[in-house]
Amino acid sequence: MDIMSLTIALVQNLYLERVNNFLTDEKFADHYNMSLPEAKAIIEAGAELQETYAQLFKKLVCLQNLK
Repeated sequence: MDIMSLTIALVQNLYLERVNNFLTDEKFADHYNMSLPEAKAIIEAGAELQETYAQLFKKLVCLQNLK
């Protein structure tokens, strides 16, 4: 997998795929035919993106509740 061609949405989706469908980073890397360091970098970046998304979503929900 070409790391430089990944989009933010794809990294986030790959992270969620890892969390929901794989027991280990090694199995995830093997499934997507990438090295373990590449997989770990994607997983780490995806976790950060997911956390940011969750925080923004929480703020939007709070704003909606103020109406």
